[in-house]
Amino acid sequence: MKSMNAKSKPLHKKVPGYCCQCVNGPDLLTVAVEDGVATRIEPNFGLMGQHPADG
Repeated sequence: MKSMNAKSKPLHKKVPGYCCQCVNGPDLLTVAVEDGVATRIEPNFGLMGQHPADG
């Protein structure tokens, strides 16, 4: 288990993804992750007009 002390620097990153839970999907998302925990879900406007299945 990782110990948290004054010298530990929290890990922050944004992970792109998508959601297909409704008929309007897929919704392109970015999930903000802090220390391994999802803290925010935001729209991913950088991929507007693209579909996750396009490769």
